[in-house]
Amino acid sequence: MTGPATPETYRAIAEPDGDWWVVTVPDLPGVHTQGRNREQARNTARDAIATMLGTDAERVTITMDFRGSERSGDSG
Repeated sequence: MTGPATPETYRAIAEPDGDWWVVTVPDLPGVHTQGRNREQARNTARDAIATMLGTDAERVTITMDFRGSERSGDSG
């Protein structure tokens, strides 16, 4: 795959919606994903960014901004 030669850091914003965390990436319009917990939201965000950039997920670094109320049983 191609993509950035060096890893870049992207900010992802996750907000609760029912049983899911809905994730957007402000610096990459159109990148949206979701996860049932924080770990899954983080992983799917990394995968979505990598797909948009045409690179491997291992080359993508993200910072997650989890907004909204804490959900019971949600860790990570």
